[in-house]
Amino acid sequence: MNEKVIIDATLIHSIYKPRDESSNKYNFGHALLFAGSKDMMGAAILCAKAVLRSGAGLVTVYTEERTESIIQIAVPEAITSTEKDPDKITYKKNAIGIGPGLEASPANSLLLKYLIEKWENPLVIDATALSLLKEYPESLIKRKNYPAILTPHTGEFEKLFGKTGSDAERIKLALAKAIEFNCFIILKGPSTLVACPDGKNFFNSTGNAGMATAGSGDVLTGILTGLLSQGYSPLNTCLLGTYLHGLAGDIAAKKLSEEAMLSGDIIENLGAAFDLIHSSK
Repeated sequence: MNEKVIIDATLIHSIYKPRDESSNKYNFGHALLFAGSKDMMGAAILCAKAVLRSGAGLVTVYTEERTESIIQIAVPEAITSTEKDPDKITYKKNAIGIGPGLEASPANSLLLKYLIEKWENPLVIDATALSLLKEYPESLIKRKNYPAILTPHTGEFEKLFGKTGSDAERIKLALAKAIEFNCFIILKGPSTLVACPDGKNFFNSTGNAGMATAGSGDVLTGILTGLLSQGYSPLNTCLLGTYLHGLAGDIAAKKLSEEAMLSGDIIENLGAAFDLIHSSK
């Protein structure tokens, strides 16, 4: 096993790319989210806001019919679509995030399998999509140019890859599965782990217990999808995304306390997190 590396400010400074002042929104990518369902539209809202706050130029949210207005009101900057043809809806998209608030249906299982096997650009798999992935994890191996990014918390990880008896066992298993299935695994928790398909492993230095709240994972998925759409590599997206997520959470905790923090507060403090990275570069 490779020696662990800490994701700290020095590492992030080598990754972060300030914006070119001559750019326009199309230079920062068009992200696509498969997120939300009739009773879980909050997850789609949080995810879409995080995509945009992380710097993506555009975001389209695939949503069920008759739920479009929820996104349009809550996130007026987002585009909505009910297009069911995956070839059409993925056309000209730079990165995809799938899972937050999604219904666990046969149709969505087929969609996920299609995205893994046919969509050749960056892909983030979270929440419901992780439970659907249990049916065909070996399909991840087929992704060569852009290994998928999986973002499980402990419960999701163990449902997908099996029970473990300790944190050390779970970390060891995550590192093994990242290699076996050619994917990045962001195992969420204290000192979040980034396990890489080449065997490298990183532990995040930002974040706090206040982030253990509903929707925090949806925010992380949005951040990762937004960074991927801007052209960050999957590895650098995992490193910068987890660090930003935790740093914004740390800023929010100082303002509000860990106990009072909501996942939306992480989104609202992403700007301050970017400023800290930018000003200290």
